[in-house]
Amino acid sequence: MKRKFMVVAAFAFFMTGGCQDKPAANTPEAPKAAMPQAHEKVATASSGMTSGTVLATMDGGMYTYVEIETEGKKLWAVGPKTPVAVGDKVEFRGGMPMPNYYSKTLDRTFDSILFVSELRVAGGEGAAQGATAGPPMIPQHGGHAGDGGHGGGGIPAGKAAVEGPKAGSIAKAVGGYTVAELFSQREQLSGKTIAVRGKVVKVASEIMGKNWVHLQDGTGAQGTNDLTVITDQTATEGDTVLVKGTLTKDKNFGAGYFYQVVIEDAKITTE
Repeated sequence: MKRKFMVVAAFAFFMTGGCQDKPAANTPEAPKAAMPQAHEKVATASSGMTSGTVLATMDGGMYTYVEIETEGKKLWAVGPKTPVAVGDKVEFRGGMPMPNYYSKTLDRTFDSILFVSELRVAGGEGAAQGATAGPPMIPQHGGHAGDGGHGGGGIPAGKAAVEGPKAGSIAKAVGGYTVAELFSQREQLSGKTIAVRGKVVKVASEIMGKNWVHLQDGTGAQGTNDLTVITDQTATEGDTVLVKGTLTKDKNFGAGYFYQVVIEDAKITTE
């Protein structure tokens, strides 16, 4: 799965909720070689508008998947759950491709699929306005270029699903760190396995085949109080959990999406 993180310049999931982050500097261009050739034009012109006729559509959880025909080619896209029917003309702006994407909800692998922030039925409200949609879907809590500075990393601003814990209400993990310490010591801890205890305040499921869990423990200020945890496991909002995983600092997913701290390959134990 780590290969997927390197292949895709950005993957954005649109749900509201979260904290803002500073824009990434010198964002590298996504390697084109990893993307199916049939979709190279879409991938390299990701800021433009794509439109086409819906050939197939299905909902999976909070998301709608559509197969469209555009300029004589067929492609799949996924965005926020949207009422769409076969034969409709839909459009979306931008999007980032994910090759060989497996959807657990649909139990299906897509050779290539575009993650987009919004699906619009042509002729519907706002469809012809030409307004730029938000960033292509990214996990909760974070920011996009120009959104300001928060350390949680990488998505539109908003609120956590549940209220965060009060200061001093969650005991520090034995041999572990607080959320604030992980941010302040990220230079020394990058690449190391760490332990942290906290309350699950938000969960974004099945993003690039992983679950994105947002953890708070009552420490830190805005920008250093919300920790992003990437895991194969599930977590329930409101639970107190112990997390063990590898800390990565300054994680740059491209397109302005940047995490000061992220915990990858995490194992979660509910307490």
